[in-house]
Amino acid sequence: MTSEADEQRRDLFLRDGLEAADVVRVHREALRVLRDSIETAHVDAYSDIAWPREVAPAYEQVLSMAANEVAEGVRSAKGDPGMGIDVDVRDDMQFDVLLALAPYTIHAEAWRQGREIFSASAASGNVCPVVM
Repeated sequence: MTSEADEQRRDLFLRDGLEAADVVRVHREALRVLRDSIETAHVDAYSDIAWPREVAPAYEQVLSMAANEVAEGVRSAKGDPGMGIDVDVRDDMQFDVLLALAPYTIHAEAWRQGREIFSASAASGNVCPVVM
């Protein structure tokens, strides 16, 4: 597939039947590989399943990040506080939040030059598009 900028693009999808631990590992490794290329990233603080105990601190942190965005005037106080929370991937703590939540959230995404380079959604089969 060729993208709008005539870059070679290859969409990668996780196949059905993977073990849960493998799904988590793939999401996290994809984000680690892409980290230096990511200009903007967002994550939703919602999951179709109960958040696993080991990611509970990251869930609390992302809610705090959203509250900080409201306090700084970056996010509307009237909007859904759990949707589209900005993540600064240059900040190790925020990147760790994205790593923890991406495999479980209803949606996480990362962008470079106006093009999506990572997308994870539990509802849509955990798609991970990557520009190669």
